[in-house]
Amino acid sequence: MKKISLLAAAITVVLTGCGSDDSSSSSTPISTSFTITAIDGYLYRANVYTGDNCDQFIDQTNQEGQLTLTNETINKKVCIKAVAGETIDMTRGVVVDDFALAAPENSGQSIIVSPMTNLVVEQINLASASNIEVTQEEAEQAVIDSFNTHEDVIYTHEDIFGDYIDAADGEGKETEKAKTINIVGEALVDNNDVLEVNDQLQVIYDISEETSHIIADEEQALDNSYAPVIETGENGYVGIIPNNRPVTKEVSKPKTIDLGTSLNYALDTLFIDNNGDDLSYTVDASEAAGAAITTNTSMLTITPTLAGTYDVLAYASDEVSRSYPLVLKVTAVTPNTAPILNEQNTLQADLDALGLTATVSTDERLSISGLFTDADNDPLIYAVTDVTESGLSINVNNANTELHVIGTPSQEGAFTFDITAYDGVHSAVSQTFTLNVTKAPNTPPILEPTQHQRVADDLTALELRVGTAVNGYINIEQLFSDDDELTLTVQDKIAGVETNIDGAILTLLGTPTEQGNQGYPALDITADDGVNTPVSAYFDIFVAEEDNVDPVDPVTPAPTPLFEEKHFIGGYWRMGEIGEDIGLEHDFNGDLEMGWASLLKEQEQHYFCWDKSLDIQTPEQLEELETPENKKLIINPNSEDCRPVDIQPDGTLLGEGKIYTPVYTSEKDGDYQIVFEIEGDLYWLDSTQDLPFTAMLPVPPMDKTVYQSIDWTEGSGVEVLLRSADFTVNEQNIYASDVTKSGTFFGRELDVNDPLIWIGTWEISKPGEDQELLSYDAHHAASYEQRYMRQFNGGELSILVAQHGDEVGEKVDIVLESNDLALLRRINAVWDPQPAQPTPLNPSLLEGKTFYFTENGAATGGGESLKHHVVWCDAVKFEDGNYYFSQRNPSNRTACPTDADLLDEGSYSIDEENSRLVVKNGINSATHTVIGDASDISQGALSVISNGERYTYFTDKSSVEDRLDAKSSTNGEASNSFGFYLPTEQMNHSQLGKISISLTPFNANITFEKEIDGDEMSCEIIHDYFDGFWLSSGDSANYEWECSRDIQGIVSVNIPSRFALDTNTVYSVIGTSENKYQESIKYSIHWDETLAD
Repeated sequence: MKKISLLAAAITVVLTGCGSDDSSSSSTPISTSFTITAIDGYLYRANVYTGDNCDQFIDQTNQEGQLTLTNETINKKVCIKAVAGETIDMTRGVVVDDFALAAPENSGQSIIVSPMTNLVVEQINLASASNIEVTQEEAEQAVIDSFNTHEDVIYTHEDIFGDYIDAADGEGKETEKAKTINIVGEALVDNNDVLEVNDQLQVIYDISEETSHIIADEEQALDNSYAPVIETGENGYVGIIPNNRPVTKEVSKPKTIDLGTSLNYALDTLFIDNNGDDLSYTVDASEAAGAAITTNTSMLTITPTLAGTYDVLAYASDEVSRSYPLVLKVTAVTPNTAPILNEQNTLQADLDALGLTATVSTDERLSISGLFTDADNDPLIYAVTDVTESGLSINVNNANTELHVIGTPSQEGAFTFDITAYDGVHSAVSQTFTLNVTKAPNTPPILEPTQHQRVADDLTALELRVGTAVNGYINIEQLFSDDDELTLTVQDKIAGVETNIDGAILTLLGTPTEQGNQGYPALDITADDGVNTPVSAYFDIFVAEEDNVDPVDPVTPAPTPLFEEKHFIGGYWRMGEIGEDIGLEHDFNGDLEMGWASLLKEQEQHYFCWDKSLDIQTPEQLEELETPENKKLIINPNSEDCRPVDIQPDGTLLGEGKIYTPVYTSEKDGDYQIVFEIEGDLYWLDSTQDLPFTAMLPVPPMDKTVYQSIDWTEGSGVEVLLRSADFTVNEQNIYASDVTKSGTFFGRELDVNDPLIWIGTWEISKPGEDQELLSYDAHHAASYEQRYMRQFNGGELSILVAQHGDEVGEKVDIVLESNDLALLRRINAVWDPQPAQPTPLNPSLLEGKTFYFTENGAATGGGESLKHHVVWCDAVKFEDGNYYFSQRNPSNRTACPTDADLLDEGSYSIDEENSRLVVKNGINSATHTVIGDASDISQGALSVISNGERYTYFTDKSSVEDRLDAKSSTNGEASNSFGFYLPTEQMNHSQLGKISISLTPFNANITFEKEIDGDEMSCEIIHDYFDGFWLSSGDSANYEWECSRDIQGIVSVNIPSRFALDTNTVYSVIGTSENKYQESIKYSIHWDETLAD
């Protein structure tokens, strides 16, 4: 490191000039987390980028090739870009050609970015382009394997991906290994544009093979000038050719000359080439050094134009390699003296007296006359570096010898800049000063007038009326603006209506009981930034008198969709499945079918023709459907693709025992659009010829409520989820050039108990001409984007291609959307007919008691987490409008919390209209719906759905503790039986039964046993309702399991114990269910191998 640092000083002066500093300005350091080091040699002034595409510029590296990165860059790919003539390789000199290096995503640890890490990234990218997954570990191992060509010379991960430049500074076998890695690195950088990934691995192998036998032989030493030539041909890499770079004969001593004179060096006497190759010479130096090589000679002449010390870097090159730089230090002297800083100057004090404050504009002029003094009275010319990142601009007026500071500081901090003085004889001298900018004054929240009016209009649109229930949601995220985090509260005077704010959503729930203006203000929303006086937004609300209900004309039912003769026009139709792509993580085929179809009639016989082209997993595959190789449908009565069908009197089609049930039809310009159900699956058909699968139609107006049907099973307890979304359009300027509109949304599930809720922002972008993409960014949920592939009957029914942000490249959803809720309900009734859901009980049953329940999780309550989930006892209480939840501690694995452990976590209200208790606790807000009396299991117990999961809430804590401290025995005869609601074949319907659990040294067992007159159990039911079972101690766990059923109809799940059981240890037996009407299994067993069998 020391030798490299000496060279660094010389190289730095070459580009920056004698005695000057190249830094423009800087601010006080921000909070940092880890350091990157860029290596070919250490790369100084390399640009550092992060992000998936390495397009986010951060800063430049220092003279040690390092840059400290902030927390924002953790888990992002890091790239460096070396710029010819600007970036300096501290070993090889000024970079001649641009190149880039990358390192994989980092976890916040200090990392090296080198040709070796770059090869790892290139392997991963190459595999990804071929839809092959290669992990970072696998790519690194490929590099390591390529280096290890000799049994006595072993390269480790640390050798290759560590700081091999530092390790090469020394002697011995380890040093020679590091030198080999450096040789490889230089070869990869110099030939990256002509070497494929596999060729690079072969280059490593060949160079390592060449050097390893030397390193292994104690009698030999690796030549420091070894620089093999990489030979390539038309077909890529051919091999390596031994070569040595030119080297210096001796170190040149510093020399001093008078300013105005010259100094000559015969470079052919300073360099030698061990291969005897002819040499040519080049030089790097600052302009003031006056260094030049006479054409077609080896003579270097140095004629400084200013007094000072200069480092001139000379290089010798053969036809294929360049030497490391030879530093020639020359000092030009003159009787004239350089300017010096006047130590009595008051400029820094004058700058401090400006009292600069962030966001407050300034325009000040300060005298710098006398800042520097010159003994020879030479006229001085001043210059200054800028501080643009501060929002300020600094200029020098040499005529008035003034420093001009102008602008509006954008941030607080200490911003440094340099003032230089030049006397025309010496290199400029400089002094660093600091602009201190204090924190911006904290301003109170601002009530946005347009948003104030918009919320007022939304309140008016609710049309409050005496006796008419209201359940309104209004987004107030943009009602106030402030840089501080705001706490929003609401007070109202609307009799019979309760108002709350959950995050940024204002809810009005209840039934108005008094008409007229409800007092002024009827609604007061207050924003508090914790510093200033809270700011309020007032709203006057009118409640209309109770409506006298007049007779309503009967509603004409929508026409029944039918397959008709007119539909059988032949030709190519596009067709696709509507639903959810199950994704790559499942073993069975859950992809979405798409391809070409036709409705054909020949000689009075109807045919349904269909050829699946692809199972769609990504939106990008839609383009493949339009290619000729995927349009192989043969439209012919004799084709295997065409099946005879008959139109039935009810408008369905019958063919080969299958019924095609139309649920929607439309017509436009002689083309037909049909949505139909067959064997539980839903498909769309469209005969429009000029509308491809890849269509991204304009997004409909966003100031409305839309409804969507999506085949989604997670947590909902149904196969098809119906949800709504309310949109608000922003009125402020769009922040990105490709975004045309943006706003906020509020979405929720419909027709289910304990609905899920989504809140967030949306934006419309234009990925291409005549294309629009709608993106959602939900708070506390994955982002979501969707394109409108089909819009039937002017948008009455749309077909959307949608994708979650965390599933890009893995799975898609094809979604139905409409403004007509009744239409989607009619379609869903055919697509996925649902059994009745349990009727909710009075939510007031939850009030005034402490309930205990079992839960699985890894958090211990003290800020620590276990490796694997285990079972706990948690507690909850609802009393006098206050919501209490227990603070978990390690003892809760076997004992339930006490009332002293309950913490006030928020408030709650009773939503009588929807028979649920609503908790208000910020992002942890939830609803609690009582779906049954569970006294059959324990006196006073209730079955409750909370956060999309079913729980048994116990009032008797001993009933829960029995389930946390079951007994064990070595032969498994100690059986622990507990009442439990078992699943049945009927959706959303459970039956009382019991579960028995046991534990042996070899396995855990869960037995499901119905009542005598109960419905039969089966392993199919277990697989349908439960996602997995496991045995866990917290430190160890086994997730393998199998299900069996004996001749008595008793179903058992067996979990092998893949780890040794420790005596006096509690083990959890867990079985999770994502069906919201089926409770998960959460029990624990105390293992004691000393118990008698």
